Amino acid sequence: MPLSTYIGPSLDIETNNALKTMLMNLFEDKPGNWHASIVLSQSNNQWDVTITGPDDFEWRRCFRGPGEHNMNFIRSRIQEALEG
Repeated sequence: MPLSTYIGPSLDIETNNALKTMLMNLFEDKPGNWHASIVLSQSNNQWDVTITGPDDFEWRRCFRGPGEHNMNFIRSRIQEALEG
């Protein structure tokens, strides 16, 4: 499960660490090489998430506003994409 991550520098350290931990937990049992990228808008209202992996897997989603910047919400959307 090699996972590389990029999280834009605009996030506070606590949120940055929480996102990295959440991603590491999601991918710990996934075979192959994965990359997760989270790029933030300047206003920090929009997080653009891209996940790439084996077999040409690519998933993108834009998370907007405080309701979607919730770790449980983001984790469940990524899990759905990985299972689908």
